[in-house]
Amino acid sequence: MKPTDATRPIGADLVQRYLNALTNLVTMERAKIIANNSEQNVLQQINSLGASNGVFTTASDIPDSIGNQLVKDSLDSQLMRVQSVQIAQKTTSEVGFSEQETKKLFVGKKVVITKLRSDKGIFSAVMVDSSTGKYRLSPFTASRVKGTINDISFENNLLVIRPSFFARKLVPNRLFIDVQVLDLETMAPNIDISL
Repeated sequence: MKPTDATRPIGADLVQRYLNALTNLVTMERAKIIANNSEQNVLQQINSLGASNGVFTTASDIPDSIGNQLVKDSLDSQLMRVQSVQIAQKTTSEVGFSEQETKKLFVGKKVVITKLRSDKGIFSAVMVDSSTGKYRLSPFTASRVKGTINDISFENNLLVIRPSFFARKLVPNRLFIDVQVLDLETMAPNIDISL
């Protein structure tokens, strides 16, 4: 079943929400990495100066020729650290709010999800062992899933689908289908969603 023009924008909107959230989360992580690298560079510079007292480096061990630049680099690294914390706070708040709004709009909606790539493990079945009650993930190789959106997790790039009534009757121990919405290497959609 091909998605109609009327349903495609809604499915595309859901995928775009994942893309926006993951882009923000990647930016947040990148800011942390840059701040950490900057701080490590300053620490390496100071550590390479040696210690005239034979134990630890003091301000008098810093040559005048690099002192001003080292102070500037140190201040820059501390600013980057503060900025990365601020970016993390803002991003976490925005992504959390967006995820809650997205859940209000989409959880409970019936969907048909079609893989855009056959070479990727996009779907996983959440199975329950009826004798032990333990859960496990199992590969799910179908090219299409039909069911109801049960949960949304931007941070995990995960859309949780409760299989259709018919599918649950065929395989009663298959509780959910986990769907990886985006290819994290390319940030391209793994799926097409129609409602």
